[in-house]
Amino acid sequence: MEFLAADWSSLPADLLNRIADRFLATSDVDYYMDFRAVCRRWRSTTQDPKNSPDPRFHPRHWVNINGASCRSNTRLLVNTATGRTLRQELGLLRHFNIISTTTDGLLALMDCTPPHNTCVLNPFTGYLIRFMAQRPGELVEYAALESGSPPTIFFFCKDYMDDNWVIHESSRKVYMAQPDSESLAIYEDRCAFPLIRLAASGIYTIGGADLGSLTRRIFDLMRFYMADLAEISDNDYTIMSDEKSLWKLCVGRCFLTESAGKVLIIMKLAHGVVVYRLHTHNYKLEHVEDIGNCAIFLDLYCWCLCVNADKFPSVHANCVYYQKSRLAVANYMCMYNLKSEREERVDEKFEHLLLDQRLSRL
Repeated sequence: MEFLAADWSSLPADLLNRIADRFLATSDVDYYMDFRAVCRRWRSTTQDPKNSPDPRFHPRHWVNINGASCRSNTRLLVNTATGRTLRQELGLLRHFNIISTTTDGLLALMDCTPPHNTCVLNPFTGYLIRFMAQRPGELVEYAALESGSPPTIFFFCKDYMDDNWVIHESSRKVYMAQPDSESLAIYEDRCAFPLIRLAASGIYTIGGADLGSLTRRIFDLMRFYMADLAEISDNDYTIMSDEKSLWKLCVGRCFLTESAGKVLIIMKLAHGVVVYRLHTHNYKLEHVEDIGNCAIFLDLYCWCLCVNADKFPSVHANCVYYQKSRLAVANYMCMYNLKSEREERVDEKFEHLLLDQRLSRL
């Protein structure tokens, strides 16, 4: 008896849409795109996300692990909650420079040609959001993207040296805009520049936070651990009373992130790390020795990244991973167990810890 092959392309439209909606309900936009790619009818039956701002098509928990500095058109994406990995070829990047990424996998881009307009790309769907406002006139050191509906882009300007070798300090203003903003808004709070930069690097939204209280808690930790901070010189001890200098010392030593709805402040020390939970209702600090099944990665392109260790076979729970360096020795990865307070050297690169090994060798 002969059996006819099932004609999957002729499945009822309502069934196809129910399956597609199930993928979107669980934030599996990558599976949704694979589902639509099966055949022409499945594509025509389901909604095309390329020109849709529908928040259901917004990726969740994805991170570009080759960072904004990588010029390749191929992006390596990892889902920090599920452990899924994806290599995505984006031909559109030939016309743009990447200026920032988010842990949702979105890319903040700058047009290669004048006037160098800014836009945000969803690498899964190809949806592109263009920003009307022009970049600030100052020299931009860093840009950050706060994913939301709509997204907000932040520009941080840096000190620069003119042709006469005179150093001009940055205004330390935070410039920000949403897609429909005709001009940049300026956040001039003296705490805003370093705090928003810290928060954007750790993917923590500080909207509504008391910046002054948050600053004091960070400075309290900096001063308390000043003798133990990583890679600190004798000269640095003399500037602990100067707020601007303290913020400079925070770079690469203090990290701010959010895990399971909790705000965490991580201090990188000469030997190991310490983690504190910040209670946002009263801004009190609580020392944390157990972050459950989570693992935290520091220094990933200035990021602080929290992942579900259960989904990554090579990653240990309740541990913090970070890079260290010695004189005349290249950077190497270390793992610090918060419970045992033991630091171990890790031979793997962080990409190999997060990526499926078969994919990382492609």
